[in-house]
Amino acid sequence: MVKDCREALERIEAGLTLICEDEQRPMPSGFANRAMWQQRVHSLYARANRRKASPVMEEIDVPKNRSWRPFQLAFILLNLPSLTNLDHPERTGGDQAIADLLWYPTGGGKTEAYLGLSAYTLAIRRLQGPVAGRPGSMVSPS
Repeated sequence: MVKDCREALERIEAGLTLICEDEQRPMPSGFANRAMWQQRVHSLYARANRRKASPVMEEIDVPKNRSWRPFQLAFILLNLPSLTNLDHPERTGGDQAIADLLWYPTGGGKTEAYLGLSAYTLAIRRLQGPVAGRPGSMVSPS
């Protein structure tokens, strides 16, 4: 159990290193941050609107509604290296391949964590261009 925690910490640190040391990475992580912020604020606005609360966007779009929860950050960071590098050991198969699953109560923020990873993936694929014969900027040619 402690060994698993240490491995998770190493993966999180690798994700931090990736976005801090590579000049390309701030853009995809910034894109993911903006996607989460917009999704969260618009969801809160829609919820208030459904409750006939006459929401005011300026009151909803505040820093506390734009921040990640610690488990979301950890989940995103530990997955960045394998999402970024197609030949990363965590995704290439065998006994090193990893599939991470979020287990958290309803309403706890799983959607935002997955949205963050999806947004990062869209942005990094776009920057990488063709990888392994697959275009990152468009749908595969037919």
